[in-house]
Amino acid sequence: MLEPTNNGKKDHNPENPEPAEVPSKPVRVLLVEDELIVAEDLRRRLIAMGYEVTGCVATGEESVRRSESDKPDVVLMDISLRGDMDGVDAGKKIYELTHIPIVYVTGHGDPDTLLRAKSTPNFSFVLKPIEDRELHYILEMALYRGAMSSTKRKT
Repeated sequence: MLEPTNNGKKDHNPENPEPAEVPSKPVRVLLVEDELIVAEDLRRRLIAMGYEVTGCVATGEESVRRSESDKPDVVLMDISLRGDMDGVDAGKKIYELTHIPIVYVTGHGDPDTLLRAKSTPNFSFVLKPIEDRELHYILEMALYRGAMSSTKRKT
C-alpha cells in the first residue's frame, strides 16, 4: 500500500488554523457587521489570524460602495443589517458588480434565511458564534471557490 507523501511541504495540522503555506500578501477582508462589539471582536480576530481587514461597515449600502472601492478578496457579511438593504441583498449586489466571494454570517439558522442566501452565486454561510478555526476554514473555502469561479468565467 502506498503512503501519502507531502513532497517536502510543511505538514498541515488540522488543529492549527494557520495555512500550511503562507501567502505572499495577506488576504483582504471587508467586514460588514452592524453590532459594534461583534464587529470589533471579529476585526481583531481576523487580524490576529493574519488577514487584512480593509474596512468595517454597518450597512448594506456602504458594503456595496466599499467593495467596489476597496476591492477586498472576500466579504464577511452579517445577514441582519439595519437599513433598507440587508446582508443578502447587499451580497447579491456585491457579487453582481465585483464577483467577490461572500461569506454570510448569521445568528439565525432558519430555512428561509438559508434559502435567500443560496440565491447568491459563490457564497458561504456560517452561524454565530464563530470559532477562529471555523472562520479561517470558511474564508479559505470561499476564496478557493471564488478562484475556481473566476477561472471558469475566463474560459
